[in-house]
Amino acid sequence: MKSKIRKAEGHSWGEMGSFGKASNMLMRQFNYPAEYDNKKDVLRSADSDRLLDWDYAGFRATLKKHLGHGEMSIGELIRATDSAGNYIMSDADVFAFIKEALKTEEQNPGVEWTGYRVTGTVNRSNGYPIFTLSLFANLSGVEVYSGDFAPNVDHQNNMMVINADGSGMMKMTEWSKAFRGKLF
Repeated sequence: MKSKIRKAEGHSWGEMGSFGKASNMLMRQFNYPAEYDNKKDVLRSADSDRLLDWDYAGFRATLKKHLGHGEMSIGELIRATDSAGNYIMSDADVFAFIKEALKTEEQNPGVEWTGYRVTGTVNRSNGYPIFTLSLFANLSGVEVYSGDFAPNVDHQNNMMVINADGSGMMKMTEWSKAFRGKLF
């Protein structure tokens, strides 16, 4: 039976700050579905604040080992790129981090994970960032996606447009309202 995956918000710089409005905003994904077969495929997720609650010392050690920093920097480090635009952390490195954080060897022994997704949400009550770490095992052959511009990511409200002269940027929805009917 097919189950839909909630679409992630497209990434928008600044929305993960303490006054940000991110809610399930994509940090990074690799071979992750828009829907999956809940009888065959395996999906495993946990939020960073829960991981800290369940095993504070263990999760902090995992963060230090794989990222070199605490939980506040998960999104920044996973999205970080070099000057050529290539991710600094490889997909294999991200997989290793998420697998260890979710304790998959203990919880899901023998599962061959094929995809991952990391999303971020700002807790509205305290401004604290929460990251959802997800793993996916594609056993049914469903279609999967990687990167920011995929059918399982919604860019409707947060795509940024930079003016041709480089003078500034605005959200796509603001840009389309400002220039509706004035382009041609």
